Amino acid sequence: MRAALLAFWRPEHPAHLVVGLLLWCLWFVLLYAGLSVGCAGLPQAGTWTSPWNVINLGLGGLTLLFLALFALLVWRSWRALPGAGQRHSIIWLGLLVNLLSAAATLFVVLPIVYLPPCL
Repeated sequence: MRAALLAFWRPEHPAHLVVGLLLWCLWFVLLYAGLSVGCAGLPQAGTWTSPWNVINLGLGGLTLLFLALFALLVWRSWRALPGAGQRHSIIWLGLLVNLLSAAATLFVVLPIVYLPPCL
């Protein structure tokens, strides 16, 4: 079992072609679930006019955590490229998928910077 998990963690594993997208989907669901629960659970949330509040800071922290994970995956793939051999294309595609997922995360989270959460 341990060997299978270690093989999955290596950047040349084909699962890395979808890991970035699955992590992005998980982040997306957590982001909007956290926003919905925060807006419904905090009675004063509807009166906030500033984007700097507990809901946006929590969602921003979650986003930073996922961006760090994407950065780790991209960095590991980038380091594995020079000695990849036949697996070069899988590593390269995994790197691009993780980079695209990080860019999509940044694009979707932009409203947190300048909008209050519960409009």
